[in-house]
Amino acid sequence: MKIQEFKATSGRYSHYDPERERDIFKLFQEQLKASSLKELLAFSLIMEDHAMAMAPGSYPTWSQFSHLTNPKRELYEMVNPLILKISHPEFFNRITLSQEFAFLKDF
Repeated sequence: MKIQEFKATSGRYSHYDPERERDIFKLFQEQLKASSLKELLAFSLIMEDHAMAMAPGSYPTWSQFSHLTNPKRELYEMVNPLILKISHPEFFNRITLSQEFAFLKDF
């Protein structure tokens, strides 16, 4: 099976690969930890924007709080939750993930 065929069957976000993102973010954990929330948001927005430019609707819109049940509209809530989990777990623990993304808590 080709990778793109597999991804097409893996849910509504065909360009979202949380396992790969987690692995990459762990490689850059020290740099991410040293970054401010604004810098993390900028990085997250670049990823989101690039994926959406390739295929609209194929990647979660973290910046629009699509992954949260009750957003407080805080800056940290707009950052990719895996980036938060690896760089600033205290902020990750503050967010309430929707059922669709609840798996990230134990991921």
